[in-house]
Amino acid sequence: AEAGDVAARAGVRRLILAHIGAEYHAEIEALADEARARFAGEVEIARELVPYPL
Repeated sequence: AEAGDVAARAGVRRLILAHIGAEYHAEIEALADEARARFAGEVEIARELVPYPL
């Protein structure tokens, strides 16, 4: 949720959630949903070895 708040204040168009602790892996979609509730832009969960253009 905090990441969504920061992204909204920063005025970015896209938020990529990365470096998520292992203890949250079972809840990853819930974390993304929390970010989406606070951020109107695109929210994506980073995938290993996938390049993300800036």
